[in-house]
Amino acid sequence: MDGPCAAMRHRPSNTGHVMAREDRTRVSHTALSTILAQHRAFRLDMPGGECANLANFDLSGVLIAGADLSRANLIGADLRHADLSECTLHETQLLGADLSEANLQGADLSGAVLCGAKLARANLQGASLHNADLRHGAMIDPRDAAAKGLVEIELGATSLKGATMVCASLEGADLSRVDAMMTDFTDADLSRCDLTGSVLSGASLTGAVLNGANLSDADLRDADLTDAILSNAKVENVQWAGAIREGVLSEETAGRSIRDLGNSLSQIIDQHEAWILSQGRKGSPANLDEVDLRGVRFFENRYLAGISLRLAVLCGVSMRGANMIGARLQGADLRNCNLSEADLRGANMRKAKLSNADLRKADMSPLDVSTTKAFPTNLAKSKMRRADLRGADLSAANLGGSDLRFAQTHKTILDGADLEGALHDLKVEEAATPGEATPGKAGPGEPAPDDKNVTGIKWDLLSS
Repeated sequence: MDGPCAAMRHRPSNTGHVMAREDRTRVSHTALSTILAQHRAFRLDMPGGECANLANFDLSGVLIAGADLSRANLIGADLRHADLSECTLHETQLLGADLSEANLQGADLSGAVLCGAKLARANLQGASLHNADLRHGAMIDPRDAAAKGLVEIELGATSLKGATMVCASLEGADLSRVDAMMTDFTDADLSRCDLTGSVLSGASLTGAVLNGANLSDADLRDADLTDAILSNAKVENVQWAGAIREGVLSEETAGRSIRDLGNSLSQIIDQHEAWILSQGRKGSPANLDEVDLRGVRFFENRYLAGISLRLAVLCGVSMRGANMIGARLQGADLRNCNLSEADLRGANMRKAKLSNADLRKADMSPLDVSTTKAFPTNLAKSKMRRADLRGADLSAANLGGSDLRFAQTHKTILDGADLEGALHDLKVEEAATPGEATPGKAGPGEPAPDDKNVTGIKWDLLSS
């Protein structure tokens, strides 16, 4: 497979060739359709396939949502106002491309080369830019080549000014010296990003994950970092003037410390399990309200029914398979938590932070306490952006006013769920139909599985 794509298997340099906008050739709809078909064949190793080479072409305003242009050559292309939503642009060469005001919502730009690209006011909500290269770049003007040889023209910083990158995945991306003034990075994943020398003044980084990111020499004046996560981030020589840092999580303990609980955490959990399994005759209920529990490793598959974790900090903690029926989790920080296969029936998670949480196959259906009484799971006003809800049961759950944008909802059961005022982009055809059984769940007329169910627990014990 020779041609433009052959070299793209390796990390390219941040230089390329560009033409002035007036010199670019406009691609017709027919020609573009042919190029996309040939590229698709190329990607599938089919006869007649050819890697797309659209360097320096005028593609402004094109409508190619969902197209696969992985490893294509789009160096210097004019893609202003283009609809590239849900496109696959994995390891695509976009050095110096103009993507101003383009729609890249949900696009896969992982490993793409965007050095010197213009992304001003572009929509990158929910896009993936893992390990993308957005460093400053230089271009070579071929019009000067004959007279002066190959002359590099400094493009300066990649421009993300005013772009919308809500819930974008940028883990490990190189954003050094990027111009991201007034950019919206709300709930974006910027873990391990290189942001050295970047201009982020006035940017919204509310809820952004910056674990292990390098922010040295960055300009964060007047930026909003409310509830951002900055654990193990490098912040030498950062300009903070006017920045809002309320609720920022760092290495420092947030809220109550585990050391202040009196007994060890393992003892507290053991006592809680004894309390549950003995119907209150032994042990004692655990109250871990407002405790910083980051790093705790022994919540998986535990009996935690009725546990009180209001406003607790549980970012990144695994509670996979735990029995948490009737748990009190109001306002808890559960971002990046693993709650897959957990039993959360009747739990109160009002205003909980669940962005990027793993809730696959979790049971959040109503908790039946008698033949005539059931308590629905409360997720009202919770933040569940980019949460993984595949196979989860949310039957009759209260999701009023919640934020479910970019959540994965394949085979999610939402029968009877209250979505009034919720922000979501749910696709009905992806959700499980009412009564459809999901793995580990009982269908109509089938006995409920006995795994992790604590039978016979009195509701008044959990609600006491």
